[in-house]
Amino acid sequence: MNNFDYVILGAGLGGLSAAACLTRQGYRVAVLEQHYLPGGCCHTFSYGDYSFCADVHYIYQCGEGQAVKQFLNYIDRDVPFNSLNPDCIDRVITPEVDFRIPLDWEKFRDRLNATFPEETKGINFYCDEIKQLHQELKQLTHKVHWYDLEWSDWFSLPKYWHLFSRRNWTLQDLYDHARLSPNLQDLLAGQSGDYGLPPNEIALITHTSLVWDYSEGAYYPQHHFKHLVDSIVSAITEGGGVVKFSNPVQHIEHFSDAHPTILA
Repeated sequence: MNNFDYVILGAGLGGLSAAACLTRQGYRVAVLEQHYLPGGCCHTFSYGDYSFCADVHYIYQCGEGQAVKQFLNYIDRDVPFNSLNPDCIDRVITPEVDFRIPLDWEKFRDRLNATFPEETKGINFYCDEIKQLHQELKQLTHKVHWYDLEWSDWFSLPKYWHLFSRRNWTLQDLYDHARLSPNLQDLLAGQSGDYGLPPNEIALITHTSLVWDYSEGAYYPQHHFKHLVDSIVSAITEGGGVVKFSNPVQHIEHFSDAHPTILA
């Protein structure tokens, strides 16, 4: 039996990232996963000569100085990324419109106004709210030390009151305040597959973080998501940790040509 400082259940990106950071800090970590492949939503499965992303097809915060890049630098792994087409990082098709989402929040605003000229007031209200909430969230992250303050203290300063007043808003609340048409609401919820909830159930702050970060950059690993996941796994195993999976046989009855890599 091996002795470990930490045991992490689940080899999704969250579990793997935590394990890699702990390994970097000198701890021995065991990651236990019930699936036969690592990566969670980012895992890659094979079928014959082809490899497929199971779920995630692009991510954000991969530029220099951003979160993903900082993390990979910390665990000493080099994973290059390609940026998606800046004119169309996402394409949302509804019964009423075929819309291409560009990089840059102001370009997004301009394209919305050009597509829905009769809803300029509501579009600007929506875009301004997202922009302000993002700015306040960013300031909060950088300037407030959570361990020194009570929750209520964070909003004692006027510059955080707007964020505090929206803390319980859903995305639907923003739609309603902006008086957006159902057609426009459908379009703006086009990226909701990333968090898997309808507008009346998703926190506005969650939606804000998602759409703003994608407006600053959408990326795909240059050598496939498998390279990203395998790079994180290698940081754990090369540091003395283990990543263990269940038996693959029971999972690949319909993928007899697949050849998953089993780490033990």
